Amino acid sequence: MKRSNTIGLLFVVLGIVIGTIFQFFKSDADEIAHLSQTMQQALQVKQLDTQLNEHALKAASFRLVHFDHIVQTVRQLSEVRLSLQQSVQQLPSQLTQRFTKLEAVIDQRIDQLERLKAKVALARNSSNFLLKYLSMNVDKQSSEIALKSLQAMTELQAFQLFPNRQRLKATQDILHELNDTLDREHVFQIVVHHLQRSFELTQDISALLNNVLANESNEVIDEFISHLYAVQTQRQNLSNGYRYILFGVAVLIFIALAYMIVRWTKERHRAQEAAQLFEDAVDSMSEGFAFFGPNQKLVFWNSTFARLHDPLENRLYKGMSWQEFEDTQKEVGFLLQSELQKDGSTLDLTLDGNWMLSANTHMHQGGYAVVRVDLTEQKRAQDQLQLAATVFQTASEAMMVTDKDDIIQMVNPAFSKITGYLEREVLGQSPTLLSSGHHNAAYYKKMYLDLLNTGTWQGEIWNRRKSGEIYPEWLSISTIYDDDGEVLQRVSLFTDITSRKKSEERIHYQANYDSLTDLPNRNLFKERLNHAINMARRSKDRVALLFLDLDNFKHINDTLGHLLGDELLRQVAERLRSLFRESDTIARLSGDEFVIIINEANYDPDLQHLLARLLECVSLPYVLDGNTAYTSASVGATFFPDDAQSSENLLKNADAAMFKAKEMGRNTYSFFTPEMNSRAQERHTLEVALHKALDKKHFLLHYQPIVDPHTQTVVSTEALVRWNDPEKGLITPEKFIPAAEDTGLIVPMGEWILRQACADAAHWQQEEGLNIGVSVNLSSRQFMRSDIYGLVKDVLKESQLPANKLTLEITESLLVEDENEILKTLRKLRDLGVLLSIDDFGTGYSSLSYLKRFPITTLKIDRSFICDILSDSEDAALTQAILSMAKSMNLKVVAEGVENAGQAEYLKERQCDLIQGFYYSKPLALEDLLLSFKQKKLSA
Repeated sequence: MKRSNTIGLLFVVLGIVIGTIFQFFKSDADEIAHLSQTMQQALQVKQLDTQLNEHALKAASFRLVHFDHIVQTVRQLSEVRLSLQQSVQQLPSQLTQRFTKLEAVIDQRIDQLERLKAKVALARNSSNFLLKYLSMNVDKQSSEIALKSLQAMTELQAFQLFPNRQRLKATQDILHELNDTLDREHVFQIVVHHLQRSFELTQDISALLNNVLANESNEVIDEFISHLYAVQTQRQNLSNGYRYILFGVAVLIFIALAYMIVRWTKERHRAQEAAQLFEDAVDSMSEGFAFFGPNQKLVFWNSTFARLHDPLENRLYKGMSWQEFEDTQKEVGFLLQSELQKDGSTLDLTLDGNWMLSANTHMHQGGYAVVRVDLTEQKRAQDQLQLAATVFQTASEAMMVTDKDDIIQMVNPAFSKITGYLEREVLGQSPTLLSSGHHNAAYYKKMYLDLLNTGTWQGEIWNRRKSGEIYPEWLSISTIYDDDGEVLQRVSLFTDITSRKKSEERIHYQANYDSLTDLPNRNLFKERLNHAINMARRSKDRVALLFLDLDNFKHINDTLGHLLGDELLRQVAERLRSLFRESDTIARLSGDEFVIIINEANYDPDLQHLLARLLECVSLPYVLDGNTAYTSASVGATFFPDDAQSSENLLKNADAAMFKAKEMGRNTYSFFTPEMNSRAQERHTLEVALHKALDKKHFLLHYQPIVDPHTQTVVSTEALVRWNDPEKGLITPEKFIPAAEDTGLIVPMGEWILRQACADAAHWQQEEGLNIGVSVNLSSRQFMRSDIYGLVKDVLKESQLPANKLTLEITESLLVEDENEILKTLRKLRDLGVLLSIDDFGTGYSSLSYLKRFPITTLKIDRSFICDILSDSEDAALTQAILSMAKSMNLKVVAEGVENAGQAEYLKERQCDLIQGFYYSKPLALEDLLLSFKQKKLSA
């Protein structure tokens, strides 16, 4: 007990020492932080003092238009000095005395600067008066006097900017000469007077500047900082000493405490070993055992008792009273059920689902010996037998038990539900009464052999109901053996899998057929193409593969909507079915792309005739919900084994031939040639290069000015992307944008264009002072595949570009994609303040209802209308109509593609708001654009 008290006392002392160390560290840290703050303030005073020198030099050389910088620096110096004064008051007195000296020096500098400002202001005012007076009177006097006066003024200004003895002497000589020349009544006598006064002020300014620069403030500040650093170092060394002493004391106490704990632990361990021997013996019992002493307090309990009372384990403790033990069981609801036995014990069901036999024996000397026997397994086995019987009767799977001779002994209700036979109708019968005749004798023989060899069999089998209906079922048979290994019984479980078979057929169809056209999809197409190639290889026949792509299908989708576009695809599929044989395969790959596999295509004239019929059939008009639509097809054809040996290469060749048909003007067909393969490879190379260019940032932006023709000023620009390839140089967008659209790269590329354009526009607004905006094109794919509102909002926030300086250019086709969603997004963008423009207006699905419903701010007339506006009356009329309509709807109009003065003047006369084109400027790199403004080639 004494040793325990000693250990406790050592813990208290150690805690006091640790607390003292912590408090000392905190106080020391506060003091060092205060010294560091004072040092920062002193350094700030030194920096401001240096700035005053710079301002004094600029003021004395008349390079300051006003004295705001001096006033601001003096105010900052006063504020920092006040903060430093408060900090110094908490430091030693020698620092206070040095700070007083520093304050006096600073006050002296401020006074000198005020006098310098006054002199400079007088000199500048005098010079301004002289310039004005000379400009008004120089023509009224003789040229010699005026020339001398101007020369004197020039020398004086040169002396003010760059004072030296030569300019001083030159200025004095000119002034003496003017004094000798002029009489007192001469009109230029006042000029001489002001020149002499300015000359004197300039000399005073030079003297004051020398005094300011010669001020000893910098030395006084450095001296103050040096003493402050010395105090800081002294405090640091002192605190380190105290720290080491306290650490030493703590270590000694910790060593003593460790020694005492080791001794106490050894003695306690020896005492516990004896008690542990008894507890181990009790703990090894399979029964739960606990002992409550004569005082009704819990002395110990074994692991089995703890396991059986698991819900109470955290609440069992030595010294727990018997009454508290019973109250705790009731509180947690430990006993769910209790049955009194004849011997006085009880059969209890506990909270954790265990069954146990409980006996509480009262000891002669007082207390209780508590015994608990786990009967859970016995009870569980009994319950399982009851459960098995219940499962057999209620299971949804059919169960049938036969003896060793395969005579039915037992069936459950599910058996009757599936087969239609009642139990009494099948008992004593052979399972063969269910046979459907669907399987041959060999099938049943293999089943029987598997049962003999392994004792089990499972698989799909077709059986017959009582009604005569044949149905599929999944059957599992297990054999039960006796102790000698002889067959005792067989248990059969089966389920009706009719619904599953139908689901599998439906899944197979969905996996292999296009849901829109009911044609084979890409998966089934590949399988059939490989099969056709293998068959042709064996029979030495040819296989033709046709790749068909509908022309202008996107335009139909954009104008009539996706629902009617889908209907068009269904009608195309029906027409294709009517042209080809059952042995041929027509498949839809994706979108408006179809492929046809033609077996035994050995006669070219027949195939050419078929292709002509195909083009004619597809180009016939389509009636779509009361609308008449027209389309055509571009078809590429290739052959196995002439052009390729694998299905992949055949498909690639047919695709290349189809693109060739597109280039030939569409609504035609083209046979594959080896040259097409190289062109397809070039396109693939372009797509790979585009990915690398985006990763390596090879793209850059050019900007084409958008000009107000009435003021001839640039009000905005259009951002146009260029590809700066390291090998090929600058590549224009028409060569790579289509590939970017096809591959989906237009989405990350468009995001980069938006970010870069906004960053550049913010730069020329904030850094160059150019109040002009920027227009950025958004593709439909970019708009639909990304959160364009969130992107624009983030980009505007990052770049700090005003929202009304950003115009997003969209196409007319976007407005018919998903009208409600597009409208929501466009309205959110307008709420941000962003302007919205329809690009190439008049070339797509131009609808006045869209202009009315959507929050559009600008229409952009396509260059195709502007090109012949002076010679083509229809283009002129369309342009005039667009301008009139836009004016009536309060929309701005931008005419792009203006290339000559005649077009510009024509549009200006008809009140076109903005003009864009080579007439004003070609697209320029950012640095060239800014240079054009600096060289006045463009004005903002």
